[in-house]
Amino acid sequence: WLVYPNPFRELLTIEFRNINHLPHTLTIFNSIGNIVIQENTSLNEFRINGEYLPGGLYIIRLSNPRGFVLTKKIIKK
Repeated sequence: WLVYPNPFRELLTIEFRNINHLPHTLTIFNSIGNIVIQENTSLNEFRINGEYLPGGLYIIRLSNPRGFVLTKKIIKK
């Protein structure tokens, strides 16, 4: 999967392989573990407008109902 740019200022793109078009959930947590964004898609990409997020460290989690889970740290400038 690709997450770019990292660090980001406004737009964050998350690309992943989704051959079977399964529903995926993207969750973004702030540095104290609160959910700040949660979105669902059956496509293979999320585009997140994060301009309103304060600068700092965030954790993104991509998951689907079959138990697939990926996590990554991102930085908002």
